[in-house]
Amino acid sequence: MSRLHSTFLFFFFLLLFCLFGTGCCTMCISDICHVSTGNDIYLKKRILEYNEEENAYYLKYETKKKRYYFPKQLCNFSVKSHKEKVVKFSLDNPPPKAKLCKLYVRTNDYAKKAERSQFNFVSSKMHDEYFVRARTLYPMTFFTCAKRTNLDKNPNVYLTLNQENLPSLSKPFVLVDFRREDYPLYKSPRPWRKKNERNNLMIPYKQIGDCYYAYVAPNVESWMLAATPTRKYESNTVTYVSNAILGVPAFLVDIVLSPIYWPYFWHKKSSDPR
Repeated sequence: MSRLHSTFLFFFFLLLFCLFGTGCCTMCISDICHVSTGNDIYLKKRILEYNEEENAYYLKYETKKKRYYFPKQLCNFSVKSHKEKVVKFSLDNPPPKAKLCKLYVRTNDYAKKAERSQFNFVSSKMHDEYFVRARTLYPMTFFTCAKRTNLDKNPNVYLTLNQENLPSLSKPFVLVDFRREDYPLYKSPRPWRKKNERNNLMIPYKQIGDCYYAYVAPNVESWMLAATPTRKYESNTVTYVSNAILGVPAFLVDIVLSPIYWPYFWHKKSSDPR
């Protein structure tokens, strides 16, 4: 009987190893919970307009939130809500709590031109995936910092730009920095995991020589500034509860299988070309 029991356990653990060979059973369960439940936020409208009398820009945006409290695979029911907001950005005086930045710019005729994309849009009421361009167009310029640039740690930015991109610094533009230096940039994280790239809407307010002064537009999230309109994922109460319930047995499986997959995991990590 003991030999039969041992054989059963062997094949049982072998089956678990085949299913979760990487040893990330807990992570797999967490991904399943996030895929099945949570909140999806869509950007329905994004309009940036200039007011000449006030010498300020106004950002008007509308978001649509879908709250999924049941697994999407079983029931596609969701609780929907809309939010519309207007934010003012002055070109004369930055807001009191805004993050101030200095951009030291030098030009190079061989530098790659910065990307430009249409910023203003109004989405179709029929489909979230289809977008109709707004009447007031605004071509937004996207400048990417060096990979180790983090505006939270150092507000001084050094950019080498093509001469043709200099006029874009005199009006709002998007500056892309990075949250962490050790993040593998070649990997695309899940929607519920924080991305390394961060979009900052920069509002210029003065220039001294080759130094441009701009502040980060407050209360504007990174995902709202993407060149291609996208969505944001949020965990809700059901996501946390399902993670807590299913995460315990998954964690125990990881502990049991740790002598098997840990050597493989560390070997794979040590052979990573990064």
